[in-house]
Amino acid sequence: MSDEKHDPDAYNRRRAISTIIGTLGGVLVIVLMVGVMLYATHETAPDDSAARQAKLAELRAAEQKAQSEFSWIDKNKGTVRLPIDVAMDKVVVEGFKLPATVPAKK
Repeated sequence: MSDEKHDPDAYNRRRAISTIIGTLGGVLVIVLMVGVMLYATHETAPDDSAARQAKLAELRAAEQKAQSEFSWIDKNKGTVRLPIDVAMDKVVVEGFKLPATVPAKK
């Protein structure tokens, strides 16, 4: 056995240094996370939001029109776009039929 005695002051210094390093590391991680969140949510220009909202409203109006009105998809092939409620009623009345498929050539 060795005759060395443990130095409680050295132990306390190591413990204090470990606590300080751990605390600083934790604070650094939190600061980095907040910085990344601020960077990710930062708006590029205040004027840009109004233009984006107008574009979104225009897109939603076009989608609503496409979903609620009849229109041609391909006039030459006779393919039309039906409003959703009409298409759903048609499926209920006639049932869902898969389009005819062309058999594979052997």
